Amino acid sequence: MKSGKKEYIRPINSQSQSGHPNDNADKSSKKSEQMQKTGVGEIIVKLLITVLALTAAAVLTLFLFVDYNFEYITSPIPEPAAHSEHSLTEGHLTEDDIPPPPYIPVYYDFTQPVPESSAVSFGYFNNTVFIGDSRTKGLLMFTQLTPYDFSSVGLNVASLQEKAFIRLKNEDGELVSYTLFDALEREKENYKAIYIATGLNELGWNVDGFMDAFALFIDDIRTITDVPIYIQLILPVTTYSSETTHYGITNEKCVQFNARLRAFASKQQLFLLDPLSLFTLEDGTLDPAHSSDGIHLNRASCAILAEYYRTHTVDIYAYDNTRPAEAVSEMHMTDKCISQ
Repeated sequence: MKSGKKEYIRPINSQSQSGHPNDNADKSSKKSEQMQKTGVGEIIVKLLITVLALTAAAVLTLFLFVDYNFEYITSPIPEPAAHSEHSLTEGHLTEDDIPPPPYIPVYYDFTQPVPESSAVSFGYFNNTVFIGDSRTKGLLMFTQLTPYDFSSVGLNVASLQEKAFIRLKNEDGELVSYTLFDALEREKENYKAIYIATGLNELGWNVDGFMDAFALFIDDIRTITDVPIYIQLILPVTTYSSETTHYGITNEKCVQFNARLRAFASKQQLFLLDPLSLFTLEDGTLDPAHSSDGIHLNRASCAILAEYYRTHTVDIYAYDNTRPAEAVSEMHMTDKCISQ
């Protein structure tokens, strides 16, 4: 028989499963605290939002009901101030205040023949003087060059000192004979350059004798005028003419004379014309194709020489050592005024 004692069955709950009746109570307490904190935070945030909203509404209302009164004040446009020349330049650099760049001089090289240049017209030579012998006579006869013709057949640097071979009209229109230097003196206001081509008839001379006479000749010209002086080297003759001459006109002497003329031109600042390569063979002798007599140029070759003259001129104002004395003096005065 079963005994009369009653058995009580303990209900199963979460507390019995945890093994400790206080664990669940602690968890419930913490959860309740967290919920309380969360609720307080939410309340604070809502209060802040409400305050901000009310503030914004108050500000908006203030702007809507404020009476705005704008007053536009126009300022008069100031009249431009009157400036004197002194006030305009005071404290500011002008073109006159800026010094010019340093001048770099340019010098012509008289040790070299005249370089090729742009061709001038034949009219350029109308105001020049040509001094020479029969070769110059042929050049002027067969070309369009029309300078003052102070040339003569058989002329040399000794005979031109005394020989009155130049015919010019006097005040009455009559032709009168003049020596070279008298003619240069009379016409010195009318020519701007002198061209000299002599030496053929002097090849039989001693080289030193020729150069002494030639130097005196140049000195005499420069006592009359300071215009540019061009001197042409002596053209050689053909081999046949050189070997058969009875007057000492040989190519050997021609080479010697030309060497001295080159050095003299450099020293005396003469413009040297060197057209020899246009008419000579490889051995330096005159090509027979350019001459009918072995000495003088033919018509076609004279045209070549005239073209050489046209394309070998010097602009004397482009160089500091070739300007006329009055131009140099004027330039120096201008520089002095600028520097002051």
